[in-house]
Amino acid sequence: MKFTGERMIPEFNRENLIYAEHMARYFFAGQFVAAKDVLDVASGSGYGTRYLLNKGAAKIVGVDNSREAIKYSQEKYQTSGIKFILADAAKLPFEDDIFDIVVSFETIEHLDDQGKFLREIKRVLRKDGLLIISTPNVLVFPKGNTFHKKELTPFEFISLLSKNFRHHSINYQHSILSSYVFGEKNLACDHIPARFENVKLSPIPPDKNMYLVAIASDGCLPEPISDLVVLHNDDEIASLNRQIEYFRNTGFGKIAGFIHRFRKRMPIIKNLPGYFSKHK
Repeated sequence: MKFTGERMIPEFNRENLIYAEHMARYFFAGQFVAAKDVLDVASGSGYGTRYLLNKGAAKIVGVDNSREAIKYSQEKYQTSGIKFILADAAKLPFEDDIFDIVVSFETIEHLDDQGKFLREIKRVLRKDGLLIISTPNVLVFPKGNTFHKKELTPFEFISLLSKNFRHHSINYQHSILSSYVFGEKNLACDHIPARFENVKLSPIPPDKNMYLVAIASDGCLPEPISDLVVLHNDDEIASLNRQIEYFRNTGFGKIAGFIHRFRKRMPIIKNLPGYFSKHK
């Protein structure tokens, strides 16, 4: 499957920030899915749908409107308990009240009728079922994404959820610079079990976060555990180190140029200082 810049494909993106961003959302959803019937709307290349099955979902269906993505997912990730179906997110091919959880990450901003999309999700959810959904925050997200129909402010996102669900809770996702101290054994692992406590170094207002990640339901909301994903990328780090060295060697007059190049290279961190959140 071709990498377009919008759909994350692990084999292309494993060492990039986009990989950490997408996986963090599925890690967040994974805490809710054990023994549940789950629908993943806009499942893309299928990696996240498979992850949720591995986290204990009773069964899971991934739907996407791309034939290429569904074919790729079926070939790479389909196994017992998981199915991938070609479908329109705003017209789901399922009966009412059949899923315990619906997951839909970075989908709603691609749709013209966002209210219809949420009503369709609610239709297929069982009574008191849980929606886990994310979208970019238009206040800080880089402009010019041609795949997006309508990006939302936090207020707009909350308003849409409130019209369709009795209860909702908004979480915030942002990418930050980080530093780790791990033992040699853990360095070879893709996923390192670690606990991060009291490492939020500085505050950041909610509306300055890059992504909004919500849970919504007509029933009682679970209390989520937050996630932190640490990405190690030698090429990215080497590039930043070269820019920092250039800055050090050219004096105060080059500060503006350095900042411009730094932010262009990694625009996702333009709102630093960021924050760490707790991971269990």
